[in-house]
Amino acid sequence: DFSNDSTILAIDNFREVYLPSISVIGFLGNILSLFVLCRMKDCFHRLLFAMALCDLIVPVFCNHLLFMNILKKNGSMNLLEIIANSIMEAGFAGSGWMTVTISFERFLGICHPMNFPAASRKARYFVLPVLLVIVLDFFLSAALLGLFGSISKIFDAIFYPHILIQYILPAALL
Repeated sequence: DFSNDSTILAIDNFREVYLPSISVIGFLGNILSLFVLCRMKDCFHRLLFAMALCDLIVPVFCNHLLFMNILKKNGSMNLLEIIANSIMEAGFAGSGWMTVTISFERFLGICHPMNFPAASRKARYFVLPVLLVIVLDFFLSAALLGLFGSISKIFDAIFYPHILIQYILPAALL
């Protein structure tokens, strides 16, 4: 029995104290960002607003999952946990892809200001592809967590696109 091992106790302390504290700080910081950014109407600040929304998803659902874990009696995941995990995974993907989108918009604005003037850069054209990626990642995550039943035969076909969408492509494009 390793329940009193110092590593296990440190991990439990991290989950019970530090993660909620970091999540509350992240939540408050993103709420303040949303209040400031909602007043600015140019493309760059609207993209930052969308990124703050994606970043807000993570601490909200992290605390939700930590609270559900405290209340949980059995070891299986219920439907609320699967959906909350999938939304949080989609928030991670959205945050990464919004970083790529903002970088691309800044590249156009700084390196090609005459070809792509500020008036022609609309935030919706940048956000809609990211929204599609977020929805796709939500369904991939939900499938991996068992929302649609057993996926043992198609696990690789779901797992690798999820990893590609969430981690590899945004890092490669940056």
